[in-house]
Amino acid sequence: MIKFKTQLFVSLLERIVIILISLSSFISCESQTADISNSYNYKIFNKETFDGFPDTTWSRYHDIYSEGWSEKGLIRAKKYYDKIGSAAAILIHNGAVVVAWGDVKEKYWVHSIRKSFLFSMYGIHEYKGNIDLNKTIGELGINDKDSLSEMEKQAKIIDLLKSRSGIYHPAANESQEMENLRPARQSHKPGEFWYYNNWDYNVLGVIFEQETQTRIFEEFHRRVAIPIQMEDFDVSDGRYTHDPEKTNHPGYPIIMSANDMARFGLLYLNNGKWKDKQIIPQDWIKKATTIYSHGWGNGIGFKWDIKIDGSLKKYGTYKTSGWAGHTIMVIPKLNMVFIHRTNTFDRQNYVTHKEYEKLVKKIIRSYHPLK
Repeated sequence: MIKFKTQLFVSLLERIVIILISLSSFISCESQTADISNSYNYKIFNKETFDGFPDTTWSRYHDIYSEGWSEKGLIRAKKYYDKIGSAAAILIHNGAVVVAWGDVKEKYWVHSIRKSFLFSMYGIHEYKGNIDLNKTIGELGINDKDSLSEMEKQAKIIDLLKSRSGIYHPAANESQEMENLRPARQSHKPGEFWYYNNWDYNVLGVIFEQETQTRIFEEFHRRVAIPIQMEDFDVSDGRYTHDPEKTNHPGYPIIMSANDMARFGLLYLNNGKWKDKQIIPQDWIKKATTIYSHGWGNGIGFKWDIKIDGSLKKYGTYKTSGWAGHTIMVIPKLNMVFIHRTNTFDRQNYVTHKEYEKLVKKIIRSYHPLK
């Protein structure tokens, strides 16, 4: 009898343990589910009235899993996100937030993405007739610390937008790698050769202010940030960086939140249109994302990299990126925008292009369109 009671007690204990393990697993699963959705308190949109654009804040899906997203797939993607040391990431689908990881309101340096912000305003002002892309550096009166040659002065604004000026003068905000790769002065004619050239990009900032009689950050705020209702951007988030020993022309670095970068990406996804207003001319979006050169395994437009191979190519993917893992990626055929951030206030933080592209592929594989 005692033996029977002992066996019964052990059996009951085993059942209790199993129940506790199952409950723990359920709680863990619920915790993971919450973890993969949103770190920021986005509002839930109304399907009946949603127009595919955020208002003053981003909207999110009430239930991403009923929209065709795999919970297991997103959990795997989130684990990889944590592994590579990302600071924030957002995936927008059909104009609403699917996932938002990390501090999406923290303003980090965007690094070279600043150039794509500037170039968007070139499109606006070319359309208005304030900028002639065929004007030459000589006609614009542009020179530098080490005087430009007559051949170099023949470079046109359009050559600089393509980073094919043929002007290989030292520049502000130039990395050691860029200096090492810089060709010799006058080794190529304007328009002849592509080299990722910070001199071109910085001088485009000077030309923009000269030709439009505006200031970069104020004009970006007025022409882009306000119309697309950026939540966090302020004019003071941009500044000029000078390197007078090298050059007369400053850089123009900017800090920005992932939330606001996602709005810029959505603007491009919609061919420059925000709701019922054309912010950037549609023709300019097409020009900016046309391939003029090749580098780093991508086609190169006006500081937009167009995927020419791999699984992202079939979706018509293009991106603008900055040092150490910052990117705005537009994925037209899936109607998605992907943002990735790295905390580069600490220069030791670094996520490679390969790593964040692997992350976005994991997220995309989690999507199974409903029939």
